[in-house]
Amino acid sequence: MRADFTGWEHSVRIQCPAGETIEIPGEANIFEREDRAFIDSVKAGKPVGILADYEDGLRATEIACAANESMQSGKVITLG
Repeated sequence: MRADFTGWEHSVRIQCPAGETIEIPGEANIFEREDRAFIDSVKAGKPVGILADYEDGLRATEIACAANESMQSGKVITLG
């Protein structure tokens, strides 16, 4: 399986092992939406609009770091 992310809107194209390609369009103003969710959570004193727990956040960070490493090295990075 391969996933290619493009643009600031984070569109993604997923190539499945069976040959199927799935395209998911990104969303406009993604950074504004992230910032708004964070600010609303701080104001409310609880995770309003934050849908990921710490474990999900850690996994997302691992994936992002692996994606950056793959982009820089040109190699496939396998996550455990």
